[in-house]
Amino acid sequence: MQVKQTKTFLLSAGERIGQTFTASLDGLQGVSIYSGNRSGQEGQLHLRVYDHPGSPASVESIPGSPPLAETKIDLAAIAAPGAIDFSFPAIPDTSQRSLYLEFELQAPPGSALEIYAGPGESYLDGALYNNGQPEDAQLAFNLDYEGVLAGLGYLHGILAGLSFILLALLLTLLPGWALVDLLPGKLKTLDLASRLGLAAGIGFSLYPLLLLWSWVLGWQPGALVAWIPLIAASGYFVFRLRWAAIRLDLPGLLSIILVLLIAASRSAAVLGLPTPLWGDSYQHSLVTQLILDHGGLFHSWAPYTELNKFTYHFGFHTFAAALSFISGLPAPQAVLWSGQAASLLATLALLPLATKLARTPWAAPAVLLLVGLLSPMPAYYTNWGRYTQLSGQIVLPVFIWLSAATLGDILTHDKHTPAGWRVSLLVALTSAALALTHVRILILAVLYPLTHALLSIAQPQRLRRYGWMIAAGATGALLYLPWLIHSFGSRLISLFILQISTPLSEVRQSINEVNPSGNLEQFLPAWLWLLLVVSLAWAAWRRRDAALPLLAWLAAAVIVANPQWLGLPGAAIVGAFTAYIAAYIPLGFFAGAWLGSLGEWLLEKSSRIWRPNRGLIITQTLLGLATLSAAAWGMLLRARDVRPDQFALVTYPDLRAAAWVKENLPEQARLLVNAFPAFHGTSVVGADAGWWLPLLAHRPTTLPPLNYALEDEPYPGYREAVNQLVASIQQLGMDDPRIQSELFRRGVTHIFLGQRQGSLNNPYPPLLDPKSLTANPIYRLVYHQDRVYIFEVLK
Repeated sequence: MQVKQTKTFLLSAGERIGQTFTASLDGLQGVSIYSGNRSGQEGQLHLRVYDHPGSPASVESIPGSPPLAETKIDLAAIAAPGAIDFSFPAIPDTSQRSLYLEFELQAPPGSALEIYAGPGESYLDGALYNNGQPEDAQLAFNLDYEGVLAGLGYLHGILAGLSFILLALLLTLLPGWALVDLLPGKLKTLDLASRLGLAAGIGFSLYPLLLLWSWVLGWQPGALVAWIPLIAASGYFVFRLRWAAIRLDLPGLLSIILVLLIAASRSAAVLGLPTPLWGDSYQHSLVTQLILDHGGLFHSWAPYTELNKFTYHFGFHTFAAALSFISGLPAPQAVLWSGQAASLLATLALLPLATKLARTPWAAPAVLLLVGLLSPMPAYYTNWGRYTQLSGQIVLPVFIWLSAATLGDILTHDKHTPAGWRVSLLVALTSAALALTHVRILILAVLYPLTHALLSIAQPQRLRRYGWMIAAGATGALLYLPWLIHSFGSRLISLFILQISTPLSEVRQSINEVNPSGNLEQFLPAWLWLLLVVSLAWAAWRRRDAALPLLAWLAAAVIVANPQWLGLPGAAIVGAFTAYIAAYIPLGFFAGAWLGSLGEWLLEKSSRIWRPNRGLIITQTLLGLATLSAAAWGMLLRARDVRPDQFALVTYPDLRAAAWVKENLPEQARLLVNAFPAFHGTSVVGADAGWWLPLLAHRPTTLPPLNYALEDEPYPGYREAVNQLVASIQQLGMDDPRIQSELFRRGVTHIFLGQRQGSLNNPYPPLLDPKSLTANPIYRLVYHQDRVYIFEVLK
C-alpha cells in the first residue's frame, strides 16, 4: 500500500518510527518506505517486524518482544530521494495477521531521515507511530510477498470462504430440490439449471416459515431450524433414489463450472473483511445474533439495545442463523457469507424463466455469465449490506415461474392441464416467504399475476385458472397471518400506510432521494443496458407469446417504482433505486435468453455448413472457450466490486479496541459514539465502529440499530431522545456544560471514536473530535491505539 504523500516526519538518530498494519497475504518478505533525503549519510536504518500484541497491550510494549524479522540498510546505499527497499526471509503465516513495522535510525548525532507519510484516513487497518505514540497519519509504505506462499495462502482463503458459500447453497438447494421433485406432469421434465433455480427460491422459503410457525407453536427450534430441512430432504432422496434422473450435457457442465467460479469470485471479494459492510449489515448481524441467542424469534432486543418488540422481516436473518448453527460462524461472519451465497442464489433463481423463454439449455450459462460475473449487480450489494432485498430476489423469479405454471402460461409448455394443488402450495410457500423477507419485493411479485389477469381478460378460458391462483394467494396469506397480526399497529405498518396515502405534492422534495435520476451506469455498464434493450426487442418480436407476461410485469414494476410519473403517491414504497439495482433480473431473463438462443442458432448453422458432428463439436468447443474466457475476465471485474475504503465501518484496530472495551470496562458502562442525522433527520446512523459495540463488546451505546425508527418505542419519546442528543452535540459541541450534564443524565460513562473517526458517509463534520476531547479535563483518555480513542467521562 502506497499512500499519497501529504506529511513528512523527521526521523533523527536514535529515534523510532513505526506503522501498524494487517497483512493481506502469507509470505511477507519485504517492505518499502519513501524518503526525501540526500545520499551520502553515515549510519544504518534498521527495520524490525513484530507481531501486534492486540488489546489490551500497548504498541509501546512491542519492542520488548522478539521480532519476526529484522534487517538493515546502510544510509550511504540510499542513492537519491525515493523508495527504500528492505527484504528479509519470508514470514509464512501473515495473512490477516496484525503486525507492526518499526524503523530505527542508528547514525551519528545530528543525522536525520525525512520519512514520507499520508493522511490518517488513507489506510484502514493501522496508523503511524512516532517514538511509540500513534499519529493521525499513515506511513507511505508498500509490502512485498513471496509468490508461492502468497498464492497458496490466497487460494486457501478462497477455498475456506467457498466452503461456507457451498454450505449455504446446500441449506437451500437440497430441500428445495426435494420439493421441485414433487412437481406434477410435464413440469417435472426440467433441465439441471432450471431445477437448481427453482430449488434456490423454494429452499430458501422454507427457513423463515419454519421459524415463524415454530414461534406460533411456542417452540424455539435452535439449530434444528437448519437441520430439519436438510435431514428431511436427505431422507426423501434416500427413499426415492432420484439422483440418476438428471442428464448432464455441455450447457449443464458449463453451468456447474460457472456456479463454482461465481462462488469463488464471491469468496475472493470479501477475504479479510472483519465484519460485513455498512450500516445495514450491523442491524442484520444483530437480528441474526438475537435469533441465535433465543433459538428462534424474540421480542426483546436486550442486552444489545432497549427495543422491546421485533416486527421486522426476518427471512434473510433466519438463513444467516441457519448457516451459523451448522458452521459455527459468529453472527457477523454468518451474515457476510450467507450474503455472498445469496448473491449466487439470486443468479440461479433466474435460470428457469430464462431457459423457458429461450427454449434452449444454452440460456443457463449465458445467464450465469452475464449476471454472476459480468454484471456488477447483484455482487455490489455486499458494499451496502442490502441482503434482505437480495434474499427477496432469490424468491421473486421462482414465484413468477410457479405463478406462470399455476396459470397455465405458455412458459410452462403446458397450456391445457392445470398445474394443480402441488404447484399452488409452492406459490403459497414462496409468497409467504417473500412477505417475511422483503415487502417491497413482495409488491413486485404480486404484479405478475395481476398483469397476467389483465392480459387474460379477452381469454375467459384462461381466467378459470385463477381459482388455483386465488387459493394459493389465500394460503400464503394464512401462512403469513401470525406475523401480520403480531406486526399490526407497529410503526412499520403505519409508515407503509402513510407512504401510500401521502399526496404527491407533499413529498416532491424527497422524490430525488428515493427515486434518483442519476447516471444509470452506476448500476449496470452501458453495454449491458444496451444488451438489455436489444434483448427486450428480440423477445417482443420473436418470443411475443412467451415474453408478453414478463414484458407486462416489467412495465408494471417500472411504473410502481416511479408512480410520480402518473401523478400518483407512494414514490417511496418501492422506489426507483430498488428497481435500478434489480435491473440484473430482466437482464438475466431477456439477455440471457437471447444469448442462449443465439448460441443454439450458431450450433444449427454450423451443423449445416460442416459435417453435422464436426460442426457441432467445433462450435460447442468455441462457445465453451468463449464462455470460460469471458468468465475469467468477469472474475477480475468482480474482484474490484467490494470497497471497504468506502463502506467499512469496522476495521481491525476497531476489533482490538472492542476487545479492550469488553475486557476493561464495567458491564454498566455506556458509551457515546459517532453518529449523524439521515433520512431527512428522522433517524441518526453510525459513522464508525462505535455503532457495532453492543454486538462486538457487549456494552450499550447511545446509538440503537436503525430499526429503532421502525419498531415500537420502548418508552414515549425514545426516538426523539436518540435523535436530539446528536442534534444537540452538533449544535453546542462537547465542551458545552449542557451537553456534559446531558451525558451524566443519560448514564454515559465513556466516549468511543473508531478508526474511521465518524467520517464514513457523513456529510457533516464528525460529531466527536479527538483533539478537543483530549484538551478537555472532563474527558480522560484511557485508550489510544491507531486512530481509535476511548475517553472516560469524569464526574
